[in-house]
Amino acid sequence: ADTKAFSMQMTPKPAELWLRSPESWNESQVSTWLRSIGVKEQYINKIYEEEVDGRILLTLDENFLKTKICMKLGPAHLIIQERDQLKNSPKHPHNQRKVKWNYTLWCGGP
Repeated sequence: ADTKAFSMQMTPKPAELWLRSPESWNESQVSTWLRSIGVKEQYINKIYEEEVDGRILLTLDENFLKTKICMKLGPAHLIIQERDQLKNSPKHPHNQRKVKWNYTLWCGGP
């Protein structure tokens, strides 16, 4: 019953997640992001049940995903790899400020 209720919740579109820092994501937003990178629904539901929000997502490791979520190595590695790209992406609001500051400093831009 919990899974059905979860599936029917309104969740933001993946593009809308870029407007927020991953640290501020709730469990539903983490689930939306996981769907956007192609994670299977069975794993998404388990991660949701473990109450993984954005702050926790940023600290997960493959061992947690393999032992607690019972993921195979491939999907676990995908999540960690995509999560690391998310943390380092210039689209991430925190990193956009750094990029703008560096551009202003080095190029004299606005």
